[in-house]
Parts: sequence; structure tokens; C-alpha cells
Amino acid sequence: MALSVAQHRLLGVSRRYGSRAVVGAITGFSVVFSVVTTLACLALSPTPSEVVAPSLAIAAIVPLIVAPICSLLVVRLTSSLAEACDRLHTLATTDPLTGLANRRQFFDAATIILRDTAPTGLALVAMIDVDHFKALNDRHGHGMGDAALVVLARRLAEAVGDRGVAARLGGDEFALVVPVGAHEVPGIASGIRAACGGIDPAPGVTLDASVGLCTVEGPTDPDVAVRLADAALYEAKGRRPTTVTVAAAS
Repeated sequence: MALSVAQHRLLGVSRRYGSRAVVGAITGFSVVFSVVTTLACLALSPTPSEVVAPSLAIAAIVPLIVAPICSLLVVRLTSSLAEACDRLHTLATTDPLTGLANRRQFFDAATIILRDTAPTGLALVAMIDVDHFKALNDRHGHGMGDAALVVLARRLAEAVGDRGVAARLGGDEFALVVPVGAHEVPGIASGIRAACGGIDPAPGVTLDASVGLCTVEGPTDPDVAVRLADAALYEAKGRRPTTVTVAAAS
């Protein structure tokens, strides 16, 4: 479901000038058009003089009554339709638990970011999953697991900011992509690693997440970039000690 061009324009004018101004403009146009059309019809056909005044009065009064009602209804329906479209878009592109992008939105956004990366530019890609997540759910319940995911999601969103995209791909698996300059890679990578450590969904409950990082240069297929980061994630897990710590690869 999407708004037409005309609906977008009507909505834009309504938001800029207010619905009353739009209703007034439509009503004024309707009255003028009705009166002018009536005058043209009267001029083109023999009409008794005593009919002219009542005809013009009716031509002005009818749209003056009908146009405000109809135009206000159209404006309100268009606004409601726009809100419904926004809600549907949010449902289709956002993970309901964490508020991050979902898998579909991540790959759509990553495609654009990695396509628009200049040949000399870089993008930092990360794959992340929570350590011992099943054990957390088994011991403390799924509510605690959800709380941990929410904490991690908030940290990842802060680490990425507005320049990239962070997403929950499913379960305890997250991904992100950020366009960067070569000099920014260490700082942003450090911020991502820090976001994945010491996740504390409740007092006395702390766990970490493993992260695999890679950088890609120039336009890159997002599937290729994600596979590279995923390989770095598994390499990091293979080097991990038995204790729960933050593991990262780049």
C-alpha cells in the first residue's frame, strides 16, 4: 500500500499550511469554478433575467456547503492512510523486540551502503551473537534473554549512529554495516567491541557477545561482506578461552 503522487502532494501541503488552509483553498476554488461555469452557461443560452440571480446564488452556496465537508474528509482520510503506510513500513522493516532493522531491511540498507561506497572508501561489517544465550534462557527464562537482546541492541545502535545500519537478523544474531574512513576503523571497531561486553539485563546477570569484524573496500555484494564477517566471528569463537569474555576478529 502506497500513497499516490497526488496524495503525497496533498499531504505535504496540509502539513505545511494546515488542514484548514487546504480546506479553505479547495472551497474557494470550488465556489469560483461553480460561479464562472454557471455564468458561462447563462451567457451561452437564452436565460430570463429573473433566473440569473438565483442561479448564481445556488452556484455559490452549494459548493460553499459541500466543498468544506468533502475536502476535510479527503484530507483526513489521506492523513490516516499515510499513518497506516508508515505503520506498515515499520512493521515490515523493524524487529519488534529491539527496534533495530530486521533481516530484510538490513540487506536492503547494506546493499545501498556498500554500493555507494566509493572505490577508495571502506565499510566496516560486523556479525555478532550473544554468548551462552540458551543457558541464560534456560536458567533465567526467556524474559531475561529478551532483556539482554534489548540492551545489546541499544548499545549497537549507539555505536553505529545515523551513518550505518544495525539489525537483529534473528534469535541472538545481530549484524551491522558502517561506511568508514581508514583512520576511523580502529575507533569504531573498539566501540562495537565495547558494546558487546558486560551486557547486564538485570542485577547480578552479566554476559558478553562475540563479534566478527571485517572491512570491505569499494562496491561489494552484501552477501559477500556478511560471509566475511561471519567467518571472522567463527574464527573469534575458535580462539576463545572457556571463560565468558568479549571475542572479536577483524
